[in-house]
Amino acid sequence: MKKYLILIALLSAVVLASGCVDNGNQTTNQTSGIATKTYTNDTAGYSFEYPENWQQMPANVTGDAVGFRDESTGTNLIVSTLSTTQPTDEELTTFLTQLESQYGAQFEGFDKVSSNTVTINGVKGIEIIFKSTSSGEQIQQRQVILFKDNVAYFLTFTAKASEYAKESANFDAVVNSFKIQ
Repeated sequence: MKKYLILIALLSAVVLASGCVDNGNQTTNQTSGIATKTYTNDTAGYSFEYPENWQQMPANVTGDAVGFRDESTGTNLIVSTLSTTQPTDEELTTFLTQLESQYGAQFEGFDKVSSNTVTINGVKGIEIIFKSTSSGEQIQQRQVILFKDNVAYFLTFTAKASEYAKESANFDAVVNSFKIQ
């Protein structure tokens, strides 16, 4: 139970930071057709593609984190990691339920759109999509948390609620290209 509280605390910090708001070879994401660059974090052992018009930004989150932002829309992405124990499938479901409850209490106007356990590129995790209000503006967030080898990988996407549907393909491109070494 204590490990879930620590994860939820970190998640809250990531979500709050993403609401405010390296590198790479240019490629085209094969599944989305979006022109992308590749970000690689050799220290944390992951890589992913992101839209080439997004700029790297400070993540404003404790620990190993990186952020990207589309200056024209305000859409952003924060990716961070945290050492943890590897959860079982049952623990993933429990964690997701606790996360929903925590976010419901923490975020103004919290409205869950969906939540699921997921498997991305062979790695199990959870996903939650929700709307809330930040600085008087309606936003929508998608958070994917993957667990591998006692590390949690957090991908938190934030967009204005009115822009979320248009940005969804960009979010999918990042998630579907996310590779853990």
